[in-house]
Amino acid sequence: MKLAGALLVISLLIPSAAHSSEMPSLDLDKHRGKVVIVDFWASWCAPCRQSFPWMSEMSRKYGPNGLVILTVNLDKDPQLADEFLSEFPQIHLPVIHDPSAGLAMKWKVQGMPYSFLLDREGKLRHTHRGFRSDETAEYERHIAELTRE
Repeated sequence: MKLAGALLVISLLIPSAAHSSEMPSLDLDKHRGKVVIVDFWASWCAPCRQSFPWMSEMSRKYGPNGLVILTVNLDKDPQLADEFLSEFPQIHLPVIHDPSAGLAMKWKVQGMPYSFLLDREGKLRHTHRGFRSDETAEYERHIAELTRE
């Protein structure tokens, strides 16, 4: 698992010539030393609406301990993402627009929302498919453990 996680991280840091002109940048090197959540979402995804307030809460709670949350929107029309975000004016999470789904394919996203939790060394430690409020304690436990390392 550790080797697979390390290979995933390395592959994400190497630019892909096939998609370089259309794929947005996700610069994980910039966040080395931080615990990073990369969350893929779309405006049509009902569980994504539930996850945004929770992610914002995690950002406020664990940000001072080194948590960074990066969100990747997969809507083809960026206006749909903007309308979605306007429903949460109090939430300020960075959004990377990926209308061609190049990043989603590279990360092998298997549903919505789909989150990747990386440790301070950039190694993949956990993935979460979907969002269920009855599982947030487990999600938060993973975050808390990594921010204490």
